[in-house]
Amino acid sequence: MVRPSLKESVARERKRRERGKRERRFVIGRYLATAGAIGWLVIVPTLLGAWAGRALDRWFDTGVVFSGAMLALGLALGCYLGWNILRAEWRKPWS
Repeated sequence: MVRPSLKESVARERKRRERGKRERRFVIGRYLATAGAIGWLVIVPTLLGAWAGRALDRWFDTGVVFSGAMLALGLALGCYLGWNILRAEWRKPWS
């Protein structure tokens, strides 16, 4: 098997990227990775907020006041982070 030279490989890659920018192809792997990242970005702050709120409720003996507030805060933070990832992903070229 004959290996292509570095110049040929670079030229082929450049053509592939330019074609991808023109055609804006759908790349399933990229979207699956993004969906996984967004899932983690939403669920982790939500769970951390619930955990911190429960700890504060136990410390101050306040029922579920802090649990609800911290849960909502964590969910809001997670949604904000997920939205930023989506916006950044849509701005990238699709190749």
